[in-house]
Amino acid sequence: MKKYSVQIFFLMLVISVMLMGSAETVNASNTTDLTITFFKNEVPLLQEPINNTLTLPETNLSVTRLGKLPSTGDLITSLIWTLTGCSVLIVLVGVYSLKNIMLTTTWKRGE
Repeated sequence: MKKYSVQIFFLMLVISVMLMGSAETVNASNTTDLTITFFKNEVPLLQEPINNTLTLPETNLSVTRLGKLPSTGDLITSLIWTLTGCSVLIVLVGVYSLKNIMLTTTWKRGE
C-alpha cells in the first residue's frame, strides 16, 4: 500500500507541474477588475462630525459605571463551571432514571 501511495503522490506532482499556469501581475495598482479607479492625487475631504458631545435623552435615565469587564480567564472559568454543573445535572438525572428503571424491572420479575 505504501508503494502505491508514493506513486500516486509523484503522479499528482507531475500532473500539477504540467498543468501549472503562469502567474500574472497587475500593472496598474489604481484599478480593479470592476474598473473602479482610485485617484492618488485627490485628498478626501474630512467632514466635521454632526455632534461632538454625547447627549442622552431628557428622561429619568442615570448612567453609572459599575466597574470593568471580566477578563478572559474569568469568562473561561465561568464557562467551565457552567459545563461542570450541566454535566453533574445530567448524571444525576440519569442515575435517578436508571434507579426507577431498575426498580420497575425487578418489581415485575418478583411477581
